[in-house]
Amino acid sequence: MIKATADGNDGKKLIIFGFSLQNVALLMADKPIEFNGQDFGLPDVDFLIFVGVSDDSMTEQFKKHFNVGTFIDRRGE
Repeated sequence: MIKATADGNDGKKLIIFGFSLQNVALLMADKPIEFNGQDFGLPDVDFLIFVGVSDDSMTEQFKKHFNVGTFIDRRGE
């Protein structure tokens, strides 16, 4: 996986993630990618990247990573 930061053409900071096919295979095998945001100047932020066949399956994957009562934005449904 490639992680990078850059200054975008519009002057905004970009955070960039690039996934190899091996990364995609791990994600498809229900093995999420987790890392801390310290490389991006965000030491108090953890990133969790995952895939799923549905919103419900993805919710099941990540709900163990947060506190009860956390808001989940599912506007894409």
